[in-house]
Amino acid sequence: MDSSVVSNTVMPLNKRMLEQRSYMDCLSELVHSSECLSSKGYITALLSDADLEKKRRCARCNSLLSKKQRPPRSKPLPKQDPTNSDPPSLFASNVPDEIDSLGLERLQLEETRAPVMRCRFHDGKKVNKRWTCCGEHLMGPPCKQEEKHQPEERTLKEISTRWQHSETPSSTTRITRKAVVIDCEMGTAASGDCELIRLTLIDYFSNHVLIDKLVWPDVLMSHLNTKWSGVTWKLLYEARKEKRCILGWKNARALIWKYVSAETIVIGHGANSDLSSLRWIHPRIIDTLIVERNNSDETTGLSLKKLAEKRLQRIIQKGKGHDSLEDATATRDLVHWNVARMLEGGSSPVTDQDRTCLP
Repeated sequence: MDSSVVSNTVMPLNKRMLEQRSYMDCLSELVHSSECLSSKGYITALLSDADLEKKRRCARCNSLLSKKQRPPRSKPLPKQDPTNSDPPSLFASNVPDEIDSLGLERLQLEETRAPVMRCRFHDGKKVNKRWTCCGEHLMGPPCKQEEKHQPEERTLKEISTRWQHSETPSSTTRITRKAVVIDCEMGTAASGDCELIRLTLIDYFSNHVLIDKLVWPDVLMSHLNTKWSGVTWKLLYEARKEKRCILGWKNARALIWKYVSAETIVIGHGANSDLSSLRWIHPRIIDTLIVERNNSDETTGLSLKKLAEKRLQRIIQKGKGHDSLEDATATRDLVHWNVARMLEGGSSPVTDQDRTCLP
């Protein structure tokens, strides 16, 4: 059967499939190895002290201090003409002079080269969308610059509190699910880091919405990426006023763990950013971005919108910004498309996980 039309003929996903051993076997076969996830940017182990140090930023410009800085370029030595095959004369008295001249020229260049100003910043305050230090608009270019960054004064313990990840608890309850689908929306913190602002979690088999809430960030924000996230400050303030939002990513993660144990399969599309925003390490993940990489070259790297159109004949993300509930449902149906294809006798898109995770 042509794989492009499978989505028109597969049985709709329902709770009865949870009882079918063959369905669960196929679904479990799509779970990626820890090595595969790590190669795709997932955090699969607790961060070391060295990893946490890489989160340290400049106190003035907010740049990460761990970024590798390229050394300044030096003037290259003149290349010898390959057409000149004559060996150098042992009596050529001008050779040492040329070497001395070249060395002197290089020293002069080193002395006159202007220092590289890597740290660019504003040292004023934000008032009425302008900087008090220079009067420029908030989006205006920095008015101050320094050659070296100034490390922020945070202890490793403080950085760990903010950035250390946690593994999924192994305990289960009566509401623990076999498989869930996650989708998150992120804004940008004042530090430049991504920050969770909306969380959606649905049951894979029943499509029941477990969580669909805005998340009030616990750090200062630069912007909410409204064009892509669909989240506005008006929506956030209203949700907080009416006590309909989750306060911070830690509370969001705790709410997820009411439905998820270490045995639960967590499904997402490019979900490494979702789990990172929750500081969450999970052992059983299906990422449709990885799964589709092995289906066909035509689907490698496709956006969720393009995959939904190609696989499901469904148009999503038509409005302003993304709807995380709509995206989660599309991700769920994409995984079901792959499982149905496997049950019908098609090959598994993840028969070789090492090959799946090649760059």
